[in-house]
Amino acid sequence: MSDFRLLIAHRITGFLSPKSRLDIAFGSSLPVGKTEDNPLTAGIEGHKHLHIQFGTGTFDPLLELHYATFFTKRLSFALFTMNKISLYENSKTYKGPFETTSGLSFGYKINKWLAIRSTFANFSQTQALWNNQPDPNSGLISLNGTVAPTFRFKNGLTITPGYRFPIYQRTLSNEGDVFEYGSTFILNVSRAINTSK
Repeated sequence: MSDFRLLIAHRITGFLSPKSRLDIAFGSSLPVGKTEDNPLTAGIEGHKHLHIQFGTGTFDPLLELHYATFFTKRLSFALFTMNKISLYENSKTYKGPFETTSGLSFGYKINKWLAIRSTFANFSQTQALWNNQPDPNSGLISLNGTVAPTFRFKNGLTITPGYRFPIYQRTLSNEGDVFEYGSTFILNVSRAINTSK
């Protein structure tokens, strides 16, 4: 289990044009993910250790912006950025990296129940720090694309399978073992609930 994210969002309709909207969200990560002791020190001392961090152990500010507009009744365009900022180190001297995901997408509504969206996104992660020393197992710049159809049913159920594929990746350090993205299958399922009486 990784850290949770708690966000409060506000939507501005008619932003820049009558057919557009801007969503602004801010919040914090909630440190529930498992953290490890300093693996760099443990490695030097010959102790058993793990490099994988499932969380940062800190409350990290989050900021997200999502802008969407319609060119026609069927064709839509969106810009987005999602950012996580680590401001301090946890009790184990770990300070998480700055992470940002930004990109753009185009959507096309085929009919009332089917639409398709293609997305191009950039993920950038700085190096994390252990006691102010760069972690060679962190730091990544990657570009990826996603194609996903959305099926909308009359009962409010929405199913979106997708395929995400890497286009370009570069690690910030040649010494460590940074996790790189591979091809990924995605499945989102949601159900609209009508609360009006």
